[in-house]
Amino acid sequence: MRDQQEVGRREQLWSSLSEGRAPQDGEVQTIAAKIWRDAFRRDSALAWSQVEIGSPTHRKSIAAAMAALGTFR
Repeated sequence: MRDQQEVGRREQLWSSLSEGRAPQDGEVQTIAAKIWRDAFRRDSALAWSQVEIGSPTHRKSIAAAMAALGTFR
């Protein structure tokens, strides 16, 4: 299951970059969730879906995802 999720994230990232289009919100959320798990999860008992929208951690994860996708809001 994890391998399929990883492949899905890579496909989303590649799709947005290769097509030169703005990422869809779902793509940003998927990449932000991955970044959050890798960078912040060990310091928090929350799942990504429980991270408060607009919180510093949420904003940092979204900003990192947008940068990874080659765009900024």
